[in-house]
Amino acid sequence: ARFTAGMNHSRPNIVAWKRQQLEVLRSRKRVYNPWGRYRDLRWAIMTGDPKLVEHAENIALNHPVQTSIGEIMDIAFIHAWDQFDRMLGVGAEESVIKFWLTRRPALGAWIWGQIHDSMAVACYDARFVDPIREILRAAIEQPVQELGGLVIPADIKIGPTWGEKS
Repeated sequence: ARFTAGMNHSRPNIVAWKRQQLEVLRSRKRVYNPWGRYRDLRWAIMTGDPKLVEHAENIALNHPVQTSIGEIMDIAFIHAWDQFDRMLGVGAEESVIKFWLTRRPALGAWIWGQIHDSMAVACYDARFVDPIREILRAAIEQPVQELGGLVIPADIKIGPTWGEKS
């Protein structure tokens, strides 16, 4: 509560954004992210139950942020995947069947997971570590037009094993 109060005091733009989100919730019974993805909260608002209304308000403040991060990482994943394929010599002109049958781990690198705001990449050839780091940074740190050109910095950690990345 103290952290929130401090942030609200020092960041009036955050307070204004929160008020705007809550007004959208009250008027439309939905909340939206900058890409238009929405969460329908009529069920909670229309009950009039204070706990459910509070729950809907928390969702209204969380949904746009969390889903925006997901959208940004989805786009970065696609850009990084395309760059990996170019770097590793897998052509976009291949058929879809050949594309999915290509054993990318044998080529040296593989994006093996994306969860919310993280991507996990396995690199089997040390020669690719630095190029992959730059591909990931470039893919993530692109201006996000839907957020007014905001560039979100990438925090890239590398290590010999998942537990030892630094």
